[in-house]
Amino acid sequence: MRIAVDLDNVVFEWTDAFINYTNIRFGHTDKNCEIKQWDFYNQDNIQLNEDEFNTAFDDFSRYRMWQGLTLTPGAREALCAIDSMGHQIFYLTSRPRSESMATVKSIIHNGLPFHGILFLDEKADIAKALNISMGIDDNPIQLENYMKNGIYPVLYRKTSNEVWRCSKGTEANCCSVTSLLDFVKIVRNFKQ
Repeated sequence: MRIAVDLDNVVFEWTDAFINYTNIRFGHTDKNCEIKQWDFYNQDNIQLNEDEFNTAFDDFSRYRMWQGLTLTPGAREALCAIDSMGHQIFYLTSRPRSESMATVKSIIHNGLPFHGILFLDEKADIAKALNISMGIDDNPIQLENYMKNGIYPVLYRKTSNEVWRCSKGTEANCCSVTSLLDFVKIVRNFKQ
């Protein structure tokens, strides 16, 4: 089976690093645990605004911060287990294409298995063309698009997608996990 796996906030801890950086860069005191929605710069309790978000996002590329992100707990073990079951892992990421070399280096440096990596904003159409059967992502929009394209969606639960989960009743429409180790169980029991 072919599986689409998002990188940031699924395999790598992006939000923690990003919030830490923006707090230092702009003198804020935001906390990752306070983020409750995908476009968190629109939250009343978050000091970061959209312009600062975009500036910091550009900084991430300029200073090659993408390659220094830490793995989410259990990511390497989980992805290696999925690979050892004979499944193919395709990383579909919304990272800027300019970060392709740094991203591949980080994947290799961390010993993560992969059969392909694509840098794109809209993942579902490409995933369908690649015969992807299942996709895991923390982005609610990507999961809705997976569902529309007949790809089994798995939500990687984060505080940043809490508002979407509650308003859309996602638990009824797809599985959700809080770690890639839990995702292994879903992959193991999945019937196509």
